[in-house]
Amino acid sequence: MLLAGGLIIIGAQRKKIEQWLHSKGNPFFSEAFFSFMDRDKIGPILAFIVLIRTGEYMLSSMVAPFMVDLGIEKHYGWISSGVGLPFSIIGAMLGGWFISKYSLRKMIWPLLLAQNFTNLTYMFLALKLEAFIQINTGNPDPAVIGPENILMVACIHAFDQLAGGFGTAVLMIFLMRLYRPRFKAAHYAIGTGLMSFSGLYAGVLSGFLASWAGYDYFFGISFLLSLPALGLILFIPLAEPKNKEALR
Repeated sequence: MLLAGGLIIIGAQRKKIEQWLHSKGNPFFSEAFFSFMDRDKIGPILAFIVLIRTGEYMLSSMVAPFMVDLGIEKHYGWISSGVGLPFSIIGAMLGGWFISKYSLRKMIWPLLLAQNFTNLTYMFLALKLEAFIQINTGNPDPAVIGPENILMVACIHAFDQLAGGFGTAVLMIFLMRLYRPRFKAAHYAIGTGLMSFSGLYAGVLSGFLASWAGYDYFFGISFLLSLPALGLILFIPLAEPKNKEALR
């Protein structure tokens, strides 16, 4: 809450704060930070960076507990590492290729929709296997859910990681286009730091929300919480850079 309030204050009083930092003899830091803040549409840009992964963070926070309560804890290792990791890498590579071929403006909607649609696939999974969740939650000797259901879980997790890679590609390229050449590292660090801001609150609230609503409704709610950020796409700059060499 303090960080969010601080960002609002900095945005409103950035000129005065910048002058104060200059008077303290650290002009490089102030120029790096305020050159990031001093741009058109900075409000929608900051809100987009902070909010766009809220739904994904909420989902990823509860995938492991969901697998345990589903009764497939012993399978989660190979599903996560053997299936999820390769598809995550493939998703990031494919997302970058799609953007380079068709542009960020054209691909940002389908790639981010895919990223957040995974929440609904987990909602479907929780509804379909609700009986096993009720039986196996807290059960030291969980009932076997069957190979067909395990295969379905693995496929949904693969899609989740693939689509998460799409989202990673979109956000990394968007942040790369925000930085200014003199402050590349500082601007990229500010952007990625802000991006993880919502992850903190999503991780804290996810367990309480899942306990209160159940996994099925929780995954649906996490999808709904991703929609405001998708709406912000209409207000952020997505023009292609005039000099693509600046991205290298």
